[in-house]
Amino acid sequence: TWQLYDLQTDPGETTDLAAQHPELVAELAQVYARWWGEVQHGYDPPHRVQVGHATENPVTLHAPQSVHEGVTFHHGPGFAHLWLTGWTRTEARVQWAVDVVTPGEYLVDLICSVSRPDAGARIRVSGGGSSAEALTRPFDSATIPRPHRVAEEHELYMDRTWDRQRIGILTLPAGSTMLTVEALAIPGNAAMDLKGITLTKCSDVADDQAEMRPR
Repeated sequence: TWQLYDLQTDPGETTDLAAQHPELVAELAQVYARWWGEVQHGYDPPHRVQVGHATENPVTLHAPQSVHEGVTFHHGPGFAHLWLTGWTRTEARVQWAVDVVTPGEYLVDLICSVSRPDAGARIRVSGGGSSAEALTRPFDSATIPRPHRVAEEHELYMDRTWDRQRIGILTLPAGSTMLTVEALAIPGNAAMDLKGITLTKCSDVADDQAEMRPR
């Protein structure tokens, strides 16, 4: 929800004028949308995330760090806590640019939420010449209360519980690559809501956790 203040007469922003001037709010919202599109132009991918440092294992790749098509952010242009939703088509994809510092096998887990009617989507994660696939399982996600936020901000700053679903193992070579998440089959209305993925170097986990091998 947009807010509007007259900073000359109300520098403390105590009186929201948005309801009194809806046409101005709409105009400024369009200006903001154009500006956001301009500053994002050519910013693809946002930046590369380094993977394979012993001091940071696992590495989490967050939704706002991705480039994507066919899905949208839950709210707004992609604040740090947001997730991707609206995954209704198999043509959609989410990608992260990574720099692999230490080559080898990496466990891949989705940080996601899948409604019970939508369970069973086939998800593929690929990168570095290998790929892994798995079917999603249902997860009853719950909203996390944020009592420090005012009522008008609850939708914008809401968070929820997330499941971690193992997809498999990728063999990643050293250097730059793109990790891609795709839904090969969507039996329900949507594949999932996606918060991010984690990569864990297999040499640092127990053998019984590395049960799936790359294709």
